[in-house]
Amino acid sequence: MAHCVFCEIVAKKIPASVVFEDDDLIVFMDNFPINRGHVLIASKAHFPNIHETPEALLIKMMFLVFKIEKALWSSDLKCQGTNILHSHGDAAGQDVFHLHFHVLPRFKNDNFDIAYGKKAENRDELDSSAKLIAKALLP
Repeated sequence: MAHCVFCEIVAKKIPASVVFEDDDLIVFMDNFPINRGHVLIASKAHFPNIHETPEALLIKMMFLVFKIEKALWSSDLKCQGTNILHSHGDAAGQDVFHLHFHVLPRFKNDNFDIAYGKKAENRDELDSSAKLIAKALLP
């Protein structure tokens, strides 16, 4: 495996501001935060992406994402909104290939924007995509 900054954080080889950790997961502050309180939730074991991660760990991780998101709302950071983000693959902007989620506290006029796509051309385009995805869901 190539150099992985998150594995180094887990191994305590580089410093991190840790919020929580247990045997499987670690929560720490992002060193390049979008806003104050921007946290990362990562698996301690190295999984390069969500597809290669055991389902039981993903379930545990998503529950922790929920708990951290809820803690941001009740903390003295006084956030006014939150985003939960996960990037998978180069095209999605993934730059650390170690499973993680971002939980971003949001504030009015914080100048961070998530740009959404253009309106679908027509219902046929949406229906066609829905069928392709539904077919892939089948065992």
